[in-house]
Amino acid sequence: MKYVKSEKYCTPELMAMMMGPNPVKLEEELLRGCMIPAGSRVCDLGSGKGLTSVFLAKEYGYRVYAADLWSEPEEHVPFFERMGLTAEQIVPVKADAACMPFEKEFFDAVVSTDSYHYFGRDPEFLDERLLPYLRSGGYVYVAIPGMKKDCHDNLPEVLLRSWTPEDLETMHDAAWWKALVSRSRGAEVLEVSEMESNDEVWQDWLRQENPYAVGDRKTMNAGGGKYLNFIKIVLRKKRRKFERAQVLKTLFYRAKTAFWKFLVRRRRTEKSSASAEKAGAERCVSGRRRSLRKGSILFSAPCAEK
Repeated sequence: MKYVKSEKYCTPELMAMMMGPNPVKLEEELLRGCMIPAGSRVCDLGSGKGLTSVFLAKEYGYRVYAADLWSEPEEHVPFFERMGLTAEQIVPVKADAACMPFEKEFFDAVVSTDSYHYFGRDPEFLDERLLPYLRSGGYVYVAIPGMKKDCHDNLPEVLLRSWTPEDLETMHDAAWWKALVSRSRGAEVLEVSEMESNDEVWQDWLRQENPYAVGDRKTMNAGGGKYLNFIKIVLRKKRRKFERAQVLKTLFYRAKTAFWKFLVRRRRTEKSSASAEKAGAERCVSGRRRSLRKGSILFSAPCAEK
């Protein structure tokens, strides 16, 4: 795909901040056609060094909370300031995904890029640990590394050149993830699909001299990428029954109001038309009377001379 928004983030300085396959390009594809409006309060869950958080704030106009367990908030502030962002636009927070330090229903949306597979495999995580912090009707957008087809029972040797079986346990195919999130009681599944991004985001990562990138080259340079992909997950928090009833009630009231306004306008139009017709008829009758009067005068004038 064509990465339009990500191009300006391909400088050596920013690329060196990556902690895995290019997360900015992944995030651009993830949010293509997204339903999160500008100005929304968004949690960037597993934000790493804050690169994806900057991308969300600058390119989409969100107020971003960069939440990560393994980095210190004060370390990110100078970077955010260099990128031209204020404390109103982006807020770094040290947070454990299993116990987040926010008020209930604090966020309009949660975005997680290359992180959710570490903590989201717990069947109860979504309902018990994440959705409580999301407002009713809010969205969850997730991009994670996965497998084209689960092969944990017979792992290819090439994958084991860079990762242990325990490492690979975090990776599954789209069907596995769809089955997992579909068990949620509080979320509506909008999409689970394989992403286009794969080779290019991996190449961006493998060109770095990060020790983890160097280790990943063993598998990827030997063709291990043919077993792997990235998976997009889009969820929406279900509205409570009371809220749904309120929405329906509001829609009914609006429809009823619009109907009565329509009737009033139509009656006014009918009355106006009737009045215009009546006035026209009266003018016609009046005109005829004047004509008759003139005719009678003309007709009677010669008789008077006799």
